[in-house]
Amino acid sequence: MKAKEQTLAELLDGAVVHVTPSFQRAYGGPDDVVAPLVGAAASARPAGASALLGALVTRELAGAGGVRKCLLIDGNQRLATMLLILL
Repeated sequence: MKAKEQTLAELLDGAVVHVTPSFQRAYGGPDDVVAPLVGAAASARPAGASALLGALVTRELAGAGGVRKCLLIDGNQRLATMLLILL
């Protein structure tokens, strides 16, 4: 297993397509996910320091056309919530 730190911008730059498998649970909504993520992102920290928003566990899949594809095993709720917040 390899671990790698990424910013949200790097994660969403389009270089990797994240595929959500059917075994993922339904979206938890505000009480389960949004409040902890917003709290972590808004917490006081030194200028320029980043917030740790949790881990994504993925498995590389065969890609096409030069785009990497990853199966999103864990972190689906966090990723969906961050996308909703950005929207």
